[in-house]
Amino acid sequence: NLWTCSVTHIINMSVSEITILLCAVWISTIVSGPAVRQNGKTCSVSDLNVNDGDTFELSVTGPCVKYLCQDGQVLPSQYGCERDGSCYPLGDTYTSGCFQRKCAPSMGNFDYVVSAEGCMFQNSCIPVSQTSQVGCFKYLCSKTGNSLSYSYSVTLAEWGCEKDSQCYPADHILQSGCNKLKCQNINGVVGFRAESQGCQLGSTCLQVGESTVSDCRTYQCKRTDVNGVPYYSVAITKSLCQDSNHTCRDPGTYFPYFIGGVLRPNCTCQVISTSVHYTC
Repeated sequence: NLWTCSVTHIINMSVSEITILLCAVWISTIVSGPAVRQNGKTCSVSDLNVNDGDTFELSVTGPCVKYLCQDGQVLPSQYGCERDGSCYPLGDTYTSGCFQRKCAPSMGNFDYVVSAEGCMFQNSCIPVSQTSQVGCFKYLCSKTGNSLSYSYSVTLAEWGCEKDSQCYPADHILQSGCNKLKCQNINGVVGFRAESQGCQLGSTCLQVGESTVSDCRTYQCKRTDVNGVPYYSVAITKSLCQDSNHTCRDPGTYFPYFIGGVLRPNCTCQVISTSVHYTC
């Protein structure tokens, strides 16, 4: 006496989405015991007799799925999911922590399934496989596991250094005058550190200890530390005389030199500290 009922039920999930549920149901597979059979205008399901036009529930599908007895046939009438003792329609969602669940078909019935998931980080949720930026750091939410169990974790995916309210990537080099700063991560401490430092002399940069000669004077870049703070300066370490042809001469020697715009043949100089004094 088994018989088959075929139902096409259209559920409006949203304006743009229509789920058409086609079911050819052997009633004997839904309930244990005798199959649904037509008895005049009533419906009989197991030990349940339902009058024509009445709705009823089955324990196997729960209180939120209702059936209608119509002219001796059993038709699906209403679908939904149970939550906190109440029934909610298909498409209903709720959020718990970083997980959103949605009422949808599930394993031959209707239940809340995970529709969005993420990781909790600093009191906010990061969706799986997406990043969240805090300052110059980017954190990634990852999901690992199998069909039986999952784990979620947040890892540092990208880091950088902040300077003047701007983020710079790892290993980026900033140059300020003769100082080069590099974005580095040393033992978990991220920031700009000196890559090289020096002294500015005109358009030239001198490294610490480096010397150069200009107009018969020798300049050297020196570093001094005051209360742990480094200072860089250019010091004159040697001065020589300069003749009328811009050739360097030792103090005490004689050479031509311009005095008051007049070329004098026998001039000399003295170096006092770093100052050069000429006499003719």
